Amino acid sequence: MHIDVITERSAAEALRPEWDALVGEAPDGSVFLSPEWLLSWWDAYGDGLGMHLVAASEGGRLRALFPLAFRGRRLQGWSNEFTDRSGPLVAGDSREAVEAVARHLADIGRRWRSLDLRPLSEQAAPTGWTADAMGAVGIGRRVTPWMRSPIVDLPEDPAGLDGLVSRSFAATLRRKGRKAEAAGLTAEMHADAAAAADAFAVSEASWAHREGTGIASTAANRAFYTALAGAAASRGWLRIALLREPGGHPVAFEWNLLRGDAAVNLKLGYREDASGSSPGQVLRPRVMEALVAEGARTFDLLGSDEPYKMHWAARTVPHVRIRAFPPTPSGRARHVYRNGLRPAVGRVLRAVLRRADGRG
Repeated sequence: MHIDVITERSAAEALRPEWDALVGEAPDGSVFLSPEWLLSWWDAYGDGLGMHLVAASEGGRLRALFPLAFRGRRLQGWSNEFTDRSGPLVAGDSREAVEAVARHLADIGRRWRSLDLRPLSEQAAPTGWTADAMGAVGIGRRVTPWMRSPIVDLPEDPAGLDGLVSRSFAATLRRKGRKAEAAGLTAEMHADAAAAADAFAVSEASWAHREGTGIASTAANRAFYTALAGAAASRGWLRIALLREPGGHPVAFEWNLLRGDAAVNLKLGYREDASGSSPGQVLRPRVMEALVAEGARTFDLLGSDEPYKMHWAARTVPHVRIRAFPPTPSGRARHVYRNGLRPAVGRVLRAVLRRADGRG
């Protein structure tokens, strides 16, 4: 097993053909591990980071890719608060590649003080392989829960969509749909990057923009979604849904990706001044109808299991965080403190407070 470390954007771009092939081969390959997603992320959010993209190859074939980066002496994955999925990209039969990457991290242990990987699917085999391989080479690590994300299992026919929700919620959706139709609201689905302009316009008039979490709230967010729109459209993955008023002005959007039969909802939003017409609830059923008609069988709603998402989803996928420290004297000390002593002290304090409040 051979390890290469890529530190330049141009070298990461040159890896794209092999990278793309590995996404197609890996059981957990997804748009979130694709070069389209990750290179768009790097271009938007990579300022202040030192690229450390670890590639493990065997017999000239790429078997694993760990997108890591240095922020000072801290190592992290290519993710941030706007990223709901992350993780290593690993061929299905290549646990040995993960072990080789762990040995590499141990070998450069004096270069990093801590490692933070999140959010990783708890059910994905590479997550467990990574934690085990780190422990085998002396890297102190702790795996903790991060979030549970709702997944909608879609029917084969749009007629089955009503069966996903309760009877009362289905009746609410029908009532709101009739009201929207009477008001002249129309839904559209776009696969071209030009539709991003309307999504940005809606987002700028939304509560998410005001709170700083929208797709256009920061220059970096706008750069990421602009780059992603072009990259995803070039692969045929982009699906931006818009809800328009009679005059043509957009009032709501859903930014989705569809790769194969797996759809993901990256962002949604609506103009605050249009909230009275429940544009999100009007648009979502039409989005699902279009996705099912295209052959989508799962719809990942991302984020956590908030009530408005659980109207649709019957199951959730748990995600975890791996925090690790190098096999050096200082790293072992930080591991004992951060992953051992501090959680233990916290548990004791919480128990004391429960007793003081009469709850335990």
